[in-house]
Amino acid sequence: MPFNLPKGWVWSRLSEVAQELSTGPFGSMLHKSDYVTNGIPVVNPMNIVDGDILADDRMRISEKTRVRLKHYTLKVGDLVIARRGNLKKCAVVKDKHAGWLCGTGSFFLRILGIDKAFLQLVYCSETSQRFLLRDSIGQTMDNLNQKLLFRLPLAIPSLNEQVAIVNRVVRLLAMVSDLEAQVSDRKAKSDDLMQAVLKEAFEGNSHGFQGANG
Repeated sequence: MPFNLPKGWVWSRLSEVAQELSTGPFGSMLHKSDYVTNGIPVVNPMNIVDGDILADDRMRISEKTRVRLKHYTLKVGDLVIARRGNLKKCAVVKDKHAGWLCGTGSFFLRILGIDKAFLQLVYCSETSQRFLLRDSIGQTMDNLNQKLLFRLPLAIPSLNEQVAIVNRVVRLLAMVSDLEAQVSDRKAKSDDLMQAVLKEAFEGNSHGFQGANG
């Protein structure tokens, strides 16, 4: 146990809450020639941004290819995790992502008995990332494998407390976002005021010099 838990919490491993963990299709199963325009998005680590999944128009497949690779089709509630590079990249599949394809550089995880958003928070925590990075494999970038991911220790409270924690974090992040927006707005106004002062100062000096020379 990495540390003592509050009453009602338990230690578990990812393998105990995972219904299914699968790696995206191997490179030999998905070629550049399979990509089309206006098709079904493929989800690789580059598509996981700030906990959301963003489509890339350059990486889409046809319905025929999706049927061929149907085992790798994402469902609502799946967690998509980067298996190379920035291992902190993780997102929950929402309605708008259903039917997209897990890419070669990602895992997708189906879980039972735990809130998906809570697991996403736990996975992205410093404690979890330290555990994963300690044993990740790779010369030029970090890489995950299923064995390591299954060993990840999880501190789990009751389901009600999981939801309460997620809601609390969402509210705090919204507050941080509002504060950042206020700081950015004030900085912009401060920069505008400084430019106006400098303009007035230089224009005033310029007129003064012209009058003196005249």
